Amino acid sequence: MKKIFLSIIALIFLVKTNFSQHSTGAQFIENKGQFLEKIDYKLSLSSGEVFFEGNCITYNFFEKGKVSAIRHGDSSVSSNINGHAYKVNLVGSNTNYSKKGLLKTKNFYNFFKGNNPEKWASNVHAYRKIEYVNIYDSINMQVYQKNNHLKYDLIVKPGAKTKEIKLYYQGASKLTIVNGHLNITTSVGKVIEQSPYAYQIINEVETKVKCHYSLNNDTLEFVFPNGYDSSKTLIIDPPILIFSTFTGSSSDNWGFTATYDDLGNMYVGGIVFDIGYPVSLGAFQTTYVGGTGINYPGTDIAITKFSDDGTQILYSTYIGGTGNENPHSIVCNQNNELYVFGSTSSADFPTLTNSYDNTFNLGTTFQNSVMNYIDGTDAFVVKINPGGTNLLGATYIGGSGNDAVNLSAPLKKNYADEFRGEIIVDANDNCWVTTTTLSPDFPVVGAAQNSYSGMQDAIAFKFNSDLSSLLWSTYHGGTNDDAGYSIQLNSSNEPIIAGGTMSTDLFTSASAINSSNSGNQDGFIAKFNSTGNTINAATYIGTASYDQCYFIQTDLNDNIYVFGQTEGVYPITPLTTYNNPGSGQFIHKLNTNLSTTEFSTVFGSGSGINIAPSAFLVSDCELIYVSGWGGNVNTVGNTFNMPITTGNTFQQNTDGSDFYLGVFTQDATSLLYATYFGGATATEHVDGGTSRFDKNGKVYQAVCAGCGGISDFPISPGAWSSTNNSLNCNLGAVKFSFQNITPVISIPQPYVCMPNSYQFSNLSQGGNEYLWNFGDGTTSTLFAPSHIYQDTGHYEVTLIVSDSLGCVDPDTASIFIDVFNINNASIQSVDTLCIGDTIQLNAFGGATYQWSPSYGLSNSTIANPIAFPDSNITYMVVATDSCGVDTAYTSLIYAVEPTSIMNDTLICLGDIVTLNAFGGVNYNWYPTTAMINPGAQNPNITPTDSTLYFVDITTASGCIITDSVMVGVENSPPQPVLPNDTTICSGDTIQVSILGVSNATWSPNYGLSNPNSTTTAVYPTTSTSYNITFENTCAIVNMDYTITVIGISSQVVDDTIICPGDTANLWATNGSSYSWSPIETLSNPDSSFTLAFPLNPTTYIVEVQNNAGCSISEEVLVDLHPLPFVSAGYDIYIQFGDQVELQGETDASFYWYSIDNMSCYDCLNPLVSPTISSEYFIYVVDSNGCENKDSVKVILDGALYVPNAFTPDGDGINDYFEIKGEEIKDFELWIFNRWGELIHHTKEMTDYWDGTYKGSPSQIDVFVWKIKYEDYQKKYGVLVGHVSLIR
Repeated sequence: MKKIFLSIIALIFLVKTNFSQHSTGAQFIENKGQFLEKIDYKLSLSSGEVFFEGNCITYNFFEKGKVSAIRHGDSSVSSNINGHAYKVNLVGSNTNYSKKGLLKTKNFYNFFKGNNPEKWASNVHAYRKIEYVNIYDSINMQVYQKNNHLKYDLIVKPGAKTKEIKLYYQGASKLTIVNGHLNITTSVGKVIEQSPYAYQIINEVETKVKCHYSLNNDTLEFVFPNGYDSSKTLIIDPPILIFSTFTGSSSDNWGFTATYDDLGNMYVGGIVFDIGYPVSLGAFQTTYVGGTGINYPGTDIAITKFSDDGTQILYSTYIGGTGNENPHSIVCNQNNELYVFGSTSSADFPTLTNSYDNTFNLGTTFQNSVMNYIDGTDAFVVKINPGGTNLLGATYIGGSGNDAVNLSAPLKKNYADEFRGEIIVDANDNCWVTTTTLSPDFPVVGAAQNSYSGMQDAIAFKFNSDLSSLLWSTYHGGTNDDAGYSIQLNSSNEPIIAGGTMSTDLFTSASAINSSNSGNQDGFIAKFNSTGNTINAATYIGTASYDQCYFIQTDLNDNIYVFGQTEGVYPITPLTTYNNPGSGQFIHKLNTNLSTTEFSTVFGSGSGINIAPSAFLVSDCELIYVSGWGGNVNTVGNTFNMPITTGNTFQQNTDGSDFYLGVFTQDATSLLYATYFGGATATEHVDGGTSRFDKNGKVYQAVCAGCGGISDFPISPGAWSSTNNSLNCNLGAVKFSFQNITPVISIPQPYVCMPNSYQFSNLSQGGNEYLWNFGDGTTSTLFAPSHIYQDTGHYEVTLIVSDSLGCVDPDTASIFIDVFNINNASIQSVDTLCIGDTIQLNAFGGATYQWSPSYGLSNSTIANPIAFPDSNITYMVVATDSCGVDTAYTSLIYAVEPTSIMNDTLICLGDIVTLNAFGGVNYNWYPTTAMINPGAQNPNITPTDSTLYFVDITTASGCIITDSVMVGVENSPPQPVLPNDTTICSGDTIQVSILGVSNATWSPNYGLSNPNSTTTAVYPTTSTSYNITFENTCAIVNMDYTITVIGISSQVVDDTIICPGDTANLWATNGSSYSWSPIETLSNPDSSFTLAFPLNPTTYIVEVQNNAGCSISEEVLVDLHPLPFVSAGYDIYIQFGDQVELQGETDASFYWYSIDNMSCYDCLNPLVSPTISSEYFIYVVDSNGCENKDSVKVILDGALYVPNAFTPDGDGINDYFEIKGEEIKDFELWIFNRWGELIHHTKEMTDYWDGTYKGSPSQIDVFVWKIKYEDYQKKYGVLVGHVSLIR
């Protein structure tokens, strides 16, 4: 019979409703009276619960944040937790449905609530899946877990009507359909039921069927606008958004980079602008440090590790110093240790002692619209342990220029292109990086290009696993700007880098597909040999217009793929390749030598650049995955009109500023899947850095989401945070799977009657390999096998569906079937039981069992209950299966006979002791060493060592009861080993341990922490001799132990007070050695006498020690008098010849001093008339003898004296044109003759003109002079005049 199968991924709450961490999946607990009668099953969630009532499903959710905080012991959170419940009513469904649990779990539950045993329930089972049969006419409903999401299937048989399925939502705050998904708003969060994707298997080919939700008056229906083939199975199943979450940071937090580990956990890296990032307990760096911003605060890096389902933060930490940091790329090694590569402007960025370089190398100042990198940037690499608590490695790398940032304006095509570059790890846990440098001295090791080309260069380097050694480093660039964006290793461990270039002289190999730069900006690829010192192949990539390669990948055959942007007419070859002509995103596949194009194509809207690439993968099956973003934040492009696949698309519509996710078939012959991803309002983007796909095609994407304080980013069920808690942006973490295998086993009924064969049906989607395990030790690889069971039983049948190429993760489905015989009820025979025994009864021949009476049974409805009656009893079991009903009987008989044994005892070596046991007819003692008559009731023993003796007591009814007695043997009198008598200082405590004995009694019992122990702290105040008693079964021994107590006393100088700048004499006595502190203001801190010269009031401590090593501490305060007040007034400016009154102030004795004359020296306001700028000092002494002083400057304006004639006749009188000046700082003189010719020039005032020109006397005449000068008051002047030369 053919049927229709509808599968809907449902709900799960956007407030941490992941399944219990201690289980392997959902557990639907059956109701055996512990719940309300109308409830069939209950499912518990970490912040809520779901009740299944047949015609109704009730959801009850609580505040996620409070639930999590209270569970983690946060006492600051109120215990009042808000909740919200709503119901989903199956309108018009049948009341005569039947229910059953499938995939029973191995564990069970016991409910003992209240004091009414009738309300108790034990051995309550749980199931992985539940099914309601005939919930609508010919329609079944199954509910189960997939990928930590709750999922329900509506199985529609031929002739059933899908229009009858109506789901009425009662009690929700609001219902809306957004991007095809049903959004259910409650008072404590939001729930999402994902949009359905429908298809049918027709002639073994998956055929898509269009299906969507219809919502009317809170009632949900399924609509098939184009109908479907009602004779074929119909499956509705959306693609898997594994998780999507905000970080929940309350501070502005931008998304940069993401990666994954082998467990499927997701790591994200971004920047954060303040405190408020959700760091984890014990994280490496729990405090924000930040740097210097322009319109924002400074930045630290924020790294978070999410669980594989995105419901938990496994660790979260800041990383950074007092400058600004950016994470460009992150990657995990096989030990789940995270490498982070990025840029820093911090001189105190965290490094380790063994780091390759733990010193910031500086650069040149630059800034963007957000950050100011005052000291330039270095590249950094850090390695974080799996718990996020420590750095396993950390290093700077760089030169004297800016490193790790792309500052070339023509190559920064997209927003945040300055923060690109990539880090990867190899099989030996070495890390490889490509990035950009402006440093002419970037460190190189084993380089293919040793020197800087003069502009911005690409750079590639390799570190060992703990980042202590640079294993390889090379420049790659020409005479113009170059930038390295992506790096990969091929199967020969040869590094291949890709990026953008403006250089026309970049190295290319002889067979390169493009040996020259086709435009101003081109992409490039360079493949090095395994040692890195030679380029084996290199080529330009591009057209006559703008082109850049942003990501590079290799396949298993070492072919090379690049993903980039173009504004030119990029070649499409062959023409059968999927393409969207005129688009600005290209994918290009080349052979390993870069000499041949295997294919190249463009995709997009057909109108230029749409997206900035953010992740790229070529899987082992050569499927090609791309991720990128576009829109308002970028300088070019948007996501409108990009190619989107139909049917199973996660999001069909875009606001123009979203992410685009796509996957192409091998060699890009077709577009296999493409979707938008983003909110309806916020402009999703990336602020720099790389994200990644794993080899199975799951994308791990970091997003700068919700900017403007918006929370419209698509969030998955149970996400860590469904809200953007900052006023601007939050990092959004997205894990998205494009392909999944869905194994489905179909059976005609859950049982078979022997010896009939059993036919299995396979309704799986995806995969091409099948492994059946029938639970009886046999297997099959057929698509839909039949099987004959050889024995009755309850068998678990599993089906593992996998992909032969390993393109998609395998998945497993399982069911249970029962194999019955006709009228074959039986109970395994039971022997006579001894008192206290329990026994497991084992019945066979049925699917269900009912034991009678139920008294003394752990469960009266299972095949194998535990029996523990207190008297003889006969049990009957009724075994029922699909093949009939039968009964069987068994009797349990108990023997009741008491036994006992003597108490444990202790003897001395050589003693004889008699063992005793009672209540039996036969006795068997063991071990028999040193025992006389081990078969007796009371044998004698003479053990040489402490021995545990056992006896098997056989009662009259044949029950054997085993008991034991310990006989301890002490070999000799106590032989204590005491420490030597000792001496201690008064007030000290010593720990005394006595060896060789197990007990001790001290006397006297004072000065002891434990006077009845072999180990005690001893602290007498005076010298004491202790008597210690030791006792065993052989003897009592007494010993003495003496402690001598030595005291010490000292005298020290009294507290004193001195004037600032003076010294104090400090002394102490009665010691053999002295130690004063603090030592910084002491002349001799290791002597009994020292001089102290404190700058502030200081308490000095002296440790005095005597010859016995005992010490005592004393304190001395050296205080300081305040300095007497004095002021000489402000500096004064006057003209030459002026007189001025000084303005002295003080409250102490004083006098003035100057080399110049003053009207008085003992008055506060003397008159002075200096001929040059002078300084006057006032000295004061107060009643304590403390001195102070101040000074005032009287500064004269500059003055020049220029003669109007001179007579250079050699008579020694007026022979030079001699200019005099006062208070002149700078001076310059020019002298011209009447024709304007310069005949003398000097900058020295003392360089007088002697009346000559070029060595010859000048004629009698009038000459013009010009002077420029500056005095000490920074006054400038220009003078012009005449001077007569007379002979």
